[in-house]
Amino acid sequence: MKFKDKNIVIIGGGTGNSVLLKEFKKHTDNITAIVTVSDDGGSTGKLRKDLGILAVGDIRNCITALAEDESTMTELMEYRFTKGALKKHSFGNLFLAALNEISESFPKAIKDISDVLAIKGEVVAVSKNDDITLCALLDNTAVVNGESKIPKQAVKMRSKIKKVFMTPTDAKVNDYAVEKIENADIIILSPGSLYTSIIPNLLIKDIPYAIDKNKKAKKYFVANIMTQHGETDGFDVWKHVTEIEKHIPRGCKIFDEVIYSTTVLDESVIKRYKKKHADVVEANITDEMKSLYKFTGLDLAREINGVMRHNSEVLVDYLKNT
Repeated sequence: MKFKDKNIVIIGGGTGNSVLLKEFKKHTDNITAIVTVSDDGGSTGKLRKDLGILAVGDIRNCITALAEDESTMTELMEYRFTKGALKKHSFGNLFLAALNEISESFPKAIKDISDVLAIKGEVVAVSKNDDITLCALLDNTAVVNGESKIPKQAVKMRSKIKKVFMTPTDAKVNDYAVEKIENADIIILSPGSLYTSIIPNLLIKDIPYAIDKNKKAKKYFVANIMTQHGETDGFDVWKHVTEIEKHIPRGCKIFDEVIYSTTVLDESVIKRYKKKHADVVEANITDEMKSLYKFTGLDLAREINGVMRHNSEVLVDYLKNT
């Protein structure tokens, strides 16, 4: 089967998801982004509080990333107001909120805005619940409620995240997300904030069970390039893997291959990141680890506007040949 004919599912949230989607849409229309809905910061958080809707920020990012024509309309979706009552609100978030009000359901609102932007593929919220709160238990036993507060409080208290969990604990899965996973030929756990973008999708137990159940799909985890202050300070590739394992049901295996960056970064880049308390995610792969997963190093890192991002073109080329 050709790459363009394979059903591809990318699971995550935030910038990591968007970066992959912008490249994948050049090669296939059969792509589904499954997105976390626990964001409670900024414009998204205000709309959740005021209107009682699902978190729209990551959904908006993925929709615009998949837009076929990155035109003025796409730029408009990302526009943020700078003054007045709408200050800091994203137009795209407001547009989604308005569509939700006049649509029969939030999934219908997502479909309507996707049609307006003529996106390639689909964007699917991981859960039906609009009142999910992401919480974290820190090593110092403190509990932090709210996705946007977790890394800030971890830094403030100088305590690492022990685990994250959701309330309600029985948040309802979006059945369509499960259907997409069960029919996938390729499943990718995207790079992104480990505890606040990646793992939240997996806390809804139907998701890891569905991934594990699909035995025909090739399953990948794409590791981060840099650590994130307040979430993954000092983490190497394997630590990312074990933290994901810790948060899914025992016995589930949701990826077979771990893809990580081998790009040697300029010392100036490393120094700049260290000033922000971030560093390179080292590989440190041992033979014992290789007995559990396949590890593949690729020249994945590139600098865009002063920020290290994944070179999704390299990733797609690799996937086409495996």
